[in-house]
Amino acid sequence: MNAFDPQDAALKSNASQLSALLNTGGDEEIGWSAEDLPDLLRHQWTAPVDFDLAEVRHKDRHKTLTQAAESNIRTFGDLLTQSSPSLPLLKLAKDFFKDKAGRSKEKSPQQQIGYLFYVLVILTAKTRLGVSISSLSDAEVQKAAKWAHNQTWVEGEARDLLQQLAPQ
Repeated sequence: MNAFDPQDAALKSNASQLSALLNTGGDEEIGWSAEDLPDLLRHQWTAPVDFDLAEVRHKDRHKTLTQAAESNIRTFGDLLTQSSPSLPLLKLAKDFFKDKAGRSKEKSPQQQIGYLFYVLVILTAKTRLGVSISSLSDAEVQKAAKWAHNQTWVEGEARDLLQQLAPQ
């Protein structure tokens, strides 16, 4: 009988499984606060696309992620700062962040980060590729961009990108 190898199990787990394993506090979410938003933003900016987007259900996901790796797109920052980013990868990212943003008006810090990246992905596709990848109207996208501009925790490269994509 083979012995259980925790390292092997971790490497073979998907993002949802790892998250459940690491959340030792039961079913409740980790209690991030508003003060954590800049750190959460920096983390998501440098997060590996292949890890996060592996949980998005899409028929061409594997092919899209393989092409991203071949193009040296490793992080969400890499994707969003490309002059001509991959449209299929932007669509995967949009679906991922839309899910993370949730639907409620009152958003947790994690949902705010999801919403910010959802907005950045939509703006990137529209500005850099001239393509709308969302069912949001132009007015709704502008309202979302205004929300992002008004968030004091949006800083660094994300703030710079927002200024480029949707100057105020």
